[in-house]
Amino acid sequence: MKVGEVQTISLSQHMVDKAGLWAHMTKKHGLKKFAFDQLVAWPFADYVFGTDWDVMSDVTKSRLHGFHDVVDSEAMFERLPRRFRKEKIVP
Repeated sequence: MKVGEVQTISLSQHMVDKAGLWAHMTKKHGLKKFAFDQLVAWPFADYVFGTDWDVMSDVTKSRLHGFHDVVDSEAMFERLPRRFRKEKIVP
């Protein structure tokens, strides 16, 4: 499959009418009832996924001041969906 063109969307706009779909999925899969607008901060997702510039960051100062804990992003993205399924938050 060929790589397609980049498609940018605003999740804030795209997800605005999806509360009914979420309610249907919640009922169908026996999920805990969370209000759709309390699950995700779509504007924050737009910011994180919508940057059109390179993001450079440095955690040297935080390490120098005692913040040594590290979160393995790949492991987190494997762990959290399993946890959310187990807790009946997502199907």
